[in-house]
Amino acid sequence: MRTKALTIRLAAAHAAALLFLGWMSPAPAIAQTSGLSVTITAPKPGSTVKGTINVTASVTIAGSATVLGVQFRLDGANLGAEDTAAPYSTTWNTLPVPQGWHLLTAVARDSAGATATSWPVVVKVFNKTEPPVVAITSPAAGDTVAGTTTISASASDKDGVAGVQFQLEGVNLGAEDTTAPYSMSWNTATAVNGWHLLTAVARDTAGNAAISLPVPFKVSNPADTVPPTVAISAPSNGATVTGSVTVAATASDNVGVTSVEYSVDGAPLGADTTAPYSVSWDTVAATDGSHVLSTVARDAAGNSASSSVVVTVANAATRVEDAEPSIAYTPGTAAPGLPPGWWQGSRSRDWSGRTSSFNRSAGARATFSFVGTSVSWVGFRAPWAGIARVHVDGAFVTEVDLFSLTEQTQTSVFSATGLIPGPHTLTVESTGRKHGGDSCAPGPDCASDYAVVVDAFDVAPAFAPAVASARIEETTASYSAGWTQGDAGAAWSGGSAAISATPGAQAMFTFVGTS
Repeated sequence: MRTKALTIRLAAAHAAALLFLGWMSPAPAIAQTSGLSVTITAPKPGSTVKGTINVTASVTIAGSATVLGVQFRLDGANLGAEDTAAPYSTTWNTLPVPQGWHLLTAVARDSAGATATSWPVVVKVFNKTEPPVVAITSPAAGDTVAGTTTISASASDKDGVAGVQFQLEGVNLGAEDTTAPYSMSWNTATAVNGWHLLTAVARDTAGNAAISLPVPFKVSNPADTVPPTVAISAPSNGATVTGSVTVAATASDNVGVTSVEYSVDGAPLGADTTAPYSVSWDTVAATDGSHVLSTVARDAAGNSASSSVVVTVANAATRVEDAEPSIAYTPGTAAPGLPPGWWQGSRSRDWSGRTSSFNRSAGARATFSFVGTSVSWVGFRAPWAGIARVHVDGAFVTEVDLFSLTEQTQTSVFSATGLIPGPHTLTVESTGRKHGGDSCAPGPDCASDYAVVVDAFDVAPAFAPAVASARIEETTASYSAGWTQGDAGAAWSGGSAAISATPGAQAMFTFVGTS
């Protein structure tokens, strides 16, 4: 009886071993219907896994049915959500799983309602838990250091060290060193004189970490008496500013700049602790005129240095009336019975400067040349006002519908801000169209006419920034009778000149500038 019982137990063990070896051998799907087949492609049977891995599978199918998804399973329980799109995979975090052998399978399903289960794949989970060994090797406990010194540590791990991070009083000191020998250069002047604690944190490739025994050492640097250097880099001294501007400074120190503080006429404006050092200044809150912008840079030892510039705030606008020569009017294409040009000098309303200019012609333009960083078109809204197009520096910006149930005089109908300091043009163009269209009867939703009014323009800053002088040859001027143009009988600028000896003959040159 004993011999027989022993024989039975050996036979059972032999059968289990054969089954286990069968799981570890590659094989096709063991459950297939309607030509649907699924096979786990990773990890390989019998492999050892750790950390987070990808489990993948391939699916084949015959006939007209389509694959709807693949559900991975770990030891018979669902592993993540079903993957409904190829390539089929799921992420498996092996850390919570008990170490040892586990079964992976995949179940595929198709649009015909069929399912197939893959051949089981047996893998071994082995997640290392032993941390690295790490120790500070320099400085030694009790050492006194000054200036720039090298700090170092030794670290080892049977699976490999991923990196060592040095820490001063628990705060990271520099970047992690990922290659041996583990060390870094440190300027001790960035720390206060006295005793400090240095540690090193090592981590291995499995994510385990260990911290070294703290090493006490003393920093003893001569007193830092060298102040920082600082200079305002924007805006420049003598600049004219308007709107919101960025105030920037460059600063440096033999140890390190801790902050750069800004002020306007002695009133705090803000501070920045990291390079590049800058703050925003809304000049609209300041009065127009001269202001002193100052900055103070400080280091950790309390040394400081300052810098300042004088700038002019010019947010008030200059109004240019409709009859000024800086506005050029060109005619358009008028509707039957109407002139194509502009009516200038209108006094029919309470216009700015008593007059305005208006037209009803498609394509009629008023082009205003100015120097500044912002401009506003002062126009007119009314039941009989039309639609205009606006161009800035020759580029189309927008259309403005001037229709309103009530008349609005001396109102800003368009503004452009944030322009580059210097010369610009703003063009108002009549479209010959009106609110509601030509077929719309005048009323609450329809304009009765096409009028586009130029009352004035407002330009800021009031004190335009200086622009480089430019020579404009005489060919751009307009001449009355009595002039001879294109004379080349002398070494004229540009190769020619206009000459007149006729009393009263006039040459007119239109320009934007201060001289």
